Amino acid sequence: MIGLGLSLDMPRSGAAAVGITVPSASLWLIDGDSISAQTDGRSIAAHLATKSGGLMNFAPNAYTPPADSLRPGTVGVSGMKIADQAANLTAMFAANPSVTHMVVHVGTNDMAPTLYATMQSDALNYLALCKTANVSVIWSCILRRNDAIGQDAGNELKRVNFNAWLATLVGNPTYSLIGVINHDANFDPAADPTLVNAADSLHPTYKGAGIFVGNIFAALHFTATDVAALLPANTITNATLTGTSGGLATGVTGQVPTSWTVDNDTGCTCVASVGVDTDGERYCDMVLTGSATTNGQNVRFFRNDTSVGLVAGEWAEGKMNVTLTGSGGSGDATGVTGWMVQISNGFTFNSSHSFAAYGMMNTAFAGDVRCIPLKAAGAVTGTIGAYAKLNVGVVDARFRIKKVQGGKGS
Repeated sequence: MIGLGLSLDMPRSGAAAVGITVPSASLWLIDGDSISAQTDGRSIAAHLATKSGGLMNFAPNAYTPPADSLRPGTVGVSGMKIADQAANLTAMFAANPSVTHMVVHVGTNDMAPTLYATMQSDALNYLALCKTANVSVIWSCILRRNDAIGQDAGNELKRVNFNAWLATLVGNPTYSLIGVINHDANFDPAADPTLVNAADSLHPTYKGAGIFVGNIFAALHFTATDVAALLPANTITNATLTGTSGGLATGVTGQVPTSWTVDNDTGCTCVASVGVDTDGERYCDMVLTGSATTNGQNVRFFRNDTSVGLVAGEWAEGKMNVTLTGSGGSGDATGVTGWMVQISNGFTFNSSHSFAAYGMMNTAFAGDVRCIPLKAAGAVTGTIGAYAKLNVGVVDARFRIKKVQGGKGS
């Protein structure tokens, strides 16, 4: 169920069902436990960024949780309970005073050890702190889990009751809870084990994350319609990908847009080309075939641009339109374990995605991919790029890049 009574017939991409309004000026972060702390193919922030076509604005995160690291789009920390994350909120809001909205996914670590009444009081405290900070919250309900904790009848009853209780708080003026998203209708790892890591039957895979984040996305209505208008003025050199005199680095043949480079250290065959797409936009294709012989290496489309080089306290924003298909231009790719788009130190997804545990990122994709920003702690080189990580073995993929935009945030 969704706290506003919305349908769960959600699209994987495209327009979301009208429900929770997302103002164009809103700035978001993700909070919670290890499920919300990821930056690879399981990233809640990255899935929301891509499903929305870049229309969701993420705050340039400047908060490093205790004993953890600074990451784009998320302040989640592995192992956290509801009370733990509530204890971090004051410092997080101080570091990110511009945040207006959060998606919270926390509670699975409370299922076994925490009394139900304590879970409730901890959640109320969390929501009260958000209300004080004038931050609106969408709570993503505790997922089913298929390990010993999840299979315990008492723990499962606690999970179900807690999720249902949360939904009763939506609209309560004491709190700023604007939505509660329940995933039980389509996230059941007992029925479909591929939704979670086989080693722990808990953490979602790339597929599982896409499904449960799809439930969140389906509840959102974005007032903005043009991602380009949400970004800084374009300062990227040759963002329109003109010319053919770009660099062909190791393992690449063909043509590359001027001032850009394509590199391939995977051992597969990579043929680069430039052209004009059906929408009139110039693109660069990287067609990957044969076999990758070096595990975990990348095919990269990139350039270094001083206009998005950063000093401490600055951040950059940008996007690329990405299409990933089979080498013929349709269907799923083969051999792609992970992919990402990067501008300076911000990125969306992470090409170091662990496919062995969390599934390949081969699924066909097409859309604007907006990088999730980070405030720089020191000097950052202005690298802009799109990366596809390959696994040893057969490769069959086309990675198309177009509609590049980027600049410093303000």
